[in-house]
Amino acid sequence: MSIGFASALLQRLGPCHIFMERASNRALVQELVLQGCAVSDVADAAAHRAGPDVRRVGILQWPGAQEGKKAIARYASMDTLVLSSGNHYRPDVDSCLFANGWQRHTSGMMPGEHAQFSDTTLPGISYYQKLSAKGHSRSPLRQTGADADLFLGRCAQAASYIRRGDHVLIDGEGYADIAALVGALSYAGSLTCVVDRRAAALDAIAMPIATTPADLSAVADNSIDIIVALEPAIPATWRERLQDYDRVLRHDGRLVLGWKVDDRCGQGLVPASWAEFHAAACQRFLPEARIVQQQENGRQLLTKTDVEGQYASDWMILVAAANPLGGEADRAQFTHPAFAAPQVEGGPPAVIDFAAGYDNPYLYRSMIQIGERLNDEIKLSRLAEYVIEHARPGSADQGSAIGVLGYRILEQRMTEHVPMLIGLIDAYLDNATTDEPHVIRWRMSLMFLAGRLAELVEARADAIAWYHRASVADWSGFSPLLATKAVGAAFYEGRLHLSDGDMLAAKACFQRGVATTLAAAQSAHSPALGDPDCPVPFYLTELAEVMDMGSQCANAVANLPMWSRDPGAFWRTVDIRRFGLNNWARDLQRENEQMRAAA
Repeated sequence: MSIGFASALLQRLGPCHIFMERASNRALVQELVLQGCAVSDVADAAAHRAGPDVRRVGILQWPGAQEGKKAIARYASMDTLVLSSGNHYRPDVDSCLFANGWQRHTSGMMPGEHAQFSDTTLPGISYYQKLSAKGHSRSPLRQTGADADLFLGRCAQAASYIRRGDHVLIDGEGYADIAALVGALSYAGSLTCVVDRRAAALDAIAMPIATTPADLSAVADNSIDIIVALEPAIPATWRERLQDYDRVLRHDGRLVLGWKVDDRCGQGLVPASWAEFHAAACQRFLPEARIVQQQENGRQLLTKTDVEGQYASDWMILVAAANPLGGEADRAQFTHPAFAAPQVEGGPPAVIDFAAGYDNPYLYRSMIQIGERLNDEIKLSRLAEYVIEHARPGSADQGSAIGVLGYRILEQRMTEHVPMLIGLIDAYLDNATTDEPHVIRWRMSLMFLAGRLAELVEARADAIAWYHRASVADWSGFSPLLATKAVGAAFYEGRLHLSDGDMLAAKACFQRGVATTLAAAQSAHSPALGDPDCPVPFYLTELAEVMDMGSQCANAVANLPMWSRDPGAFWRTVDIRRFGLNNWARDLQRENEQMRAAA
């Protein structure tokens, strides 16, 4: 329990200075110090003063309503209180803390944790933070019970859609609390809040923040990465508010918009029904999901569902993406929020220079970037199909769309569509003759994909030819990171030769993978890594993947004599699951989901 508790605490609060009853928690103290925390006895808290960047965290076992006020007084100098409440009555716990200068922690309810709270009980561990100002009793952070829990739960769900560096527009009741929660629960880069005449204090939020009147007149066109609008301001009608959001949202932006279902639904102030809301949103955006608020076994649950189903819900909450088509007209103002800082003197590294690499760079986050692109697989495929048909032949835009569609065919094992996709790859390679870095990337990636698809339809000779072509292609015009495809192709070609009994050909493939790995390792990495003060964050991670792939090729070469003696022992040594682990995990997840659906 101590190891798990310590790890969970750091995941939420990070390394910090912790004050607790050391004598009665020796095992926990050991785990915390081994994870980088300083741990002191709470009795010595006054003697430990530090600079403003040191986070002081108290851990308290709740003693009950009678002793609660006295107990928490010992933690008055803390920034955060981590509370083990046991089975004590929640209203007693919360009221005591709120009355003595504490509020619920902005990171106290992560996405998916809402169901752990009830009107009468808290989770095993709950989190509170010291008020930086007097605060106000109407804030959900200063309230107990289901209504406050639901507010925090909705904010946590909305924050889960915010991408790294996003400029977030917050429009809705309780915007100051939403801003505080979004700042704590997401990787947002900056905030703009729609404020009314009763502007709440926003200066305690440690990130760039601006305000705008309800008409959004201060917000430029195509400038917002995501809008979080829960009970938003409606200067005119809700349909006109959708038009406002369409104007300010970037071509690769997102929208989380919701209203409470109440008497207004029949008065035109909010949508009359989910069907009306969804239909209006479809005219401007690409709906991806619905968040349903339902009651089950006495608890309120927030669940992500599809947009087409019929569900009873206290709220209508839609998650939708902007339509990225047409972004070419605003190509000159494109920046990727996660990589907006200046890089090296000669310009940004090719791997993040999307404005130069794509005719419509807004396609990158909407269609390509895993974890950020459209969540609806059908809409994603339709978007890819449209781009394939309408993008400039041989462009990075067209190549990326072929890749997106091709991997969906591979993941879903749609063998009947393989000939069509191989034909698209052939045509693309005929047109993609430039040395533009992102064209090089897609040219090589599609060769590798063609090998996978050829394997799927048991065209083994074609697969070998495609893998060989990818393994000898020049990746240096893009980045050493592209060597993952060359090394991967060499490995995959080698295993095909193994199963055909051609040991010499297999060995040559594995040796080619080792040589490519060493060449990538010996490349000049500084230009691709970018500014040392603001490096490309994923560069070394993906370079490590090149090394990992190369290590499996080296492992195969070193242990190849074992193949003749015992192929199974050889393969266990090489351990194919490490190779392309992300794709393997996604395939396994897809298969498990299909099995559950069929049960």
